[in-house]
Amino acid sequence: MQFTVLHFGLQCAPAAFSRLMRKVFHGLSNVKNYIDDIIVYHATWDRHLEGIRSVLERLQSAGLTARPTKCLIAFPEVEFLGHKIGSGTLCPTTEKVEAIRSAETPQTKKQLRSFLGLAGFYRRYIPNFSAIANPRTDATKKGMPNKIQWDQPHERAFQAVKSCLSKSRVLRQPDFKKTFILATDASDTGVGAVLMQQHDDGKYPVA
Repeated sequence: MQFTVLHFGLQCAPAAFSRLMRKVFHGLSNVKNYIDDIIVYHATWDRHLEGIRSVLERLQSAGLTARPTKCLIAFPEVEFLGHKIGSGTLCPTTEKVEAIRSAETPQTKKQLRSFLGLAGFYRRYIPNFSAIANPRTDATKKGMPNKIQWDQPHERAFQAVKSCLSKSRVLRQPDFKKTFILATDASDTGVGAVLMQQHDDGKYPVA
């Protein structure tokens, strides 16, 4: 007997599927995937159509299919791995921002690590993330009690992260015709830098 589909729950399933997809799309430019999430992107309509055709041909040759109801073709913006991408910009999806905004105060190290993991995934949108998160990160260190002694510094850091991500945070694709601005900062608890460019409506970090 031989599987004809990849079963859920197998420990090696994500790695096996990722290897397969790398082989299927090897040599194709402007195509990225994470397991079974695939994104195809181009600067022009003609190149995009050709890219989509190449992806579908590769999938067909490998005996794989794409469900039409889950495909978004030629959209100006798409959601991919928790980010909204399109029109030269990158920002967190509304769903993920709301998940962080509505997060309850962690009571244990496991809950705190879970929140930090989710927030850390979006650290590129949060200025000075390391410095802001530092009081909470200390609570997850080895030797600290499993039940967190939540104090004012922890609460301020917790609310600061939620507040920062709740604001409109947009990164823009680099425009190599514009000047790049490198801003740096440092403190006793962290070192940071951001690469920006000046646009008509203000300065934006580069994605």
